[in-house]
Amino acid sequence: MTIFHRHPQRAEALTSDDLIDVTDIAREDSFQLPTAITRRAWETSIAPQSDDTVPALSSANADQLRELLRTAESRIQKRWGEELTRLAFTAPGNGEDTSSLRTTLAIVATTDNTGNPTLTIGLPEEFVIGSMAQT
Repeated sequence: MTIFHRHPQRAEALTSDDLIDVTDIAREDSFQLPTAITRRAWETSIAPQSDDTVPALSSANADQLRELLRTAESRIQKRWGEELTRLAFTAPGNGEDTSSLRTTLAIVATTDNTGNPTLTIGLPEEFVIGSMAQT
């Protein structure tokens, strides 16, 4: 099930913790748009947690999130000038043996409930909406 089929409204997904707002940290680097990461991508790439806990940013996982955002930004820069709504990238691992923990994620240009542009990071299968996706 995709995040968009489950929550057609971005605000609802943020409220239910299916999307985690990472805008503040994203703006520290290069992302000027509101940015969120899906809960599944968070648990896979940032901070594995049990299903009954609310994802929370800590000093320990903030560096991991920053590295993930830098990796996404680097991939975007390599494709600069191309019209893309979705771009896949390989997220850095989140442990000592990072080679076995790398995950493919996608960063998708979407809109919020009022039509303003936003960015969402998630697992590629979370963004399957017909054939609109570009990589």
